[in-house]
Amino acid sequence: MNSEKRILILGASSWLGYLLVQQLAATHVKVAGTIFKSTIIFPSNVKIFRAKNDLKEYDIMVQEFKPTVIVNFLRGEDDYGFELHKRIIKLAKSNNSYYIYASSVLALDGYKNIELVESLEAKGVSPYGIFKANCEKELYKAPISWCILRFASVQGYVPHKKTRNQLFLEKLAKNEEVLVDRGILQNRILASLLIDGILDLIQDKITGIIHFGAQDNSEEYHFLQQQAAYFGFNKALVKSSAPRNINLVAVPDKILARYGNKYKVTEKETLQGLLEIEELKTIKKS
Repeated sequence: MNSEKRILILGASSWLGYLLVQQLAATHVKVAGTIFKSTIIFPSNVKIFRAKNDLKEYDIMVQEFKPTVIVNFLRGEDDYGFELHKRIIKLAKSNNSYYIYASSVLALDGYKNIELVESLEAKGVSPYGIFKANCEKELYKAPISWCILRFASVQGYVPHKKTRNQLFLEKLAKNEEVLVDRGILQNRILASLLIDGILDLIQDKITGIIHFGAQDNSEEYHFLQQQAAYFGFNKALVKSSAPRNINLVAVPDKILARYGNKYKVTEKETLQGLLEIEELKTIKKS
């Protein structure tokens, strides 16, 4: 990683934000992150800004830190979150910063019966999809270097909050049933692999819309049954719930074209990767 880079991570206490901070802290780049209420202890070489619901605070952060890269992991699906996104775009322009925005494949949930490829412009219908779509549209016309990340579901572990994988496995360990809506298609990758991808994007300053996801896909119901079996639990504990029939498969093309097999993974490899996480191994049924 270029030591001249100064990377500001908005949402450093989020799942992905935390993982990115940890990876960058081990390099020679200067790293800063924003937190809201978190009490996480970050590496000593990471500058932490305590964010408030005040847009002017971000002006001060950028003026002080002067980031060459801004990565936005904030969820904030409300009017303030949208205004903050627009403010960050202005700050990126004035500071000549490269802006990576973590969107979602839900920004495409208005499309039916077509592959969700990177060339599709955002069209959301769910509340979260509409929010992400509106944020994407602000970037389409922005006179800055930007990259939009779309992905459906990442899998893994972080020490400061329970991930969906940990919560799911803990329920199975208590012999509790898990209700899962049917017809939700996704292509899942490990969070650690997504972070590797973001590091490559930062290093090479890749612009445009980038999708991350496995080469294959499955229904959430079947994926969770497989995850249960991998960890030694009875997959019958995963029960069918309401039908939804939603396609959330983000087809990855650009990342594979540029980096090849590094990001060419299957969902089976994702499941195997979960089994290799020491903290999740402790939940595995013996």
